[in-house]
Amino acid sequence: MFPSLILATGQKDALREDLSQKTRSVQKEKRLLEKLSARERALYSNLTEIEDRINNLLSRKKSQAEKLNQAAGKMQELEKSVTALQTRVREQRSELQGMLEQLWTLYLHNRNKRFRDFRAWAESDLQLTWLSAIYRSAGDKLERLRAREKELNSSLAKQKRVRAEIQEQLELFQATQDKLLQSRLVFLRQLQKIRAQKLAKEEQMAQIKETIQELEYKLKTFETKQIADLKGSLPWPVQGGLSRNYNPDSKPPLDGLAFSTKKGAGVQSIFWGKIVYSDVLRGFGKVVVIFHGKQYYSLYAFLSRAVVTVGQDVEKGEIIGYTGYYPLVDGPGLYFELRLGQSPVNPGLWLAETG
Repeated sequence: MFPSLILATGQKDALREDLSQKTRSVQKEKRLLEKLSARERALYSNLTEIEDRINNLLSRKKSQAEKLNQAAGKMQELEKSVTALQTRVREQRSELQGMLEQLWTLYLHNRNKRFRDFRAWAESDLQLTWLSAIYRSAGDKLERLRAREKELNSSLAKQKRVRAEIQEQLELFQATQDKLLQSRLVFLRQLQKIRAQKLAKEEQMAQIKETIQELEYKLKTFETKQIADLKGSLPWPVQGGLSRNYNPDSKPPLDGLAFSTKKGAGVQSIFWGKIVYSDVLRGFGKVVVIFHGKQYYSLYAFLSRAVVTVGQDVEKGEIIGYTGYYPLVDGPGLYFELRLGQSPVNPGLWLAETG
């Protein structure tokens, strides 16, 4: 076992304590997130209720507005009828006034000649009787007009009250709608605030969970220190795209993985180990080989330069060199192999799904 692979008991305890704290933090954040979600659901329920009330209120306002328009139209008709009737009343009064003047004149004339000329008196008396009958008929007509005018004025006053009541109700509806809209705005602001808090909590939880995964990984690797125990979860040796997969049956065979990278990308050790080769190897350019114990080796080829020396202990993830020109990808890249003794194994089965 290499010295760099030995973990002190105090370090393990600290790692476990850190993991325990992070786990408790996740549970705490989860409870807070559940409370925020419950509050969010309650706000949604309140908003739905307010929307229903607003829609109902708008429907009632529309109905009342139609009634108000109808009342206004009826009032216009009544006002026209009252105006026309008032004109007829004035005309009837004027007509009666003229007839009254004629009757009075005829009465005085008849009185002066009553005992002078019986014949003229009889004729005047007949005319007076005829005019009196017409006057009474006209007076009856005037009374009927007045009664109709009173009736129309009563209907007009009633219609005005109806319109005033509708207008008052519309104003009440508008005031209620304003309050509902204000409440909706308050709820929307609260909902927006809660959503922001939820998003922050979710991001925080994601970060804590990621840290927990890293701590669990470290604890597992520190406790086992066996590369075989981490099969399928080892980190990628370089950041880049996987150009060619392991294919020992191809012509020529490919016993490792071919990565395409940016120029001078950092190459890291996939596990703790000791440098056993760091030099040029024919057909592979600049090569670094790391021994990880239990006969496992990793090989990193086509480096532009190496920054480690033979005999050096390296940590998992430690930079050991930088990518150079790799002919297979016709550009900067890395050829990577994993071997058990002298036999190559499929690195794709050992590395994590993504780099």
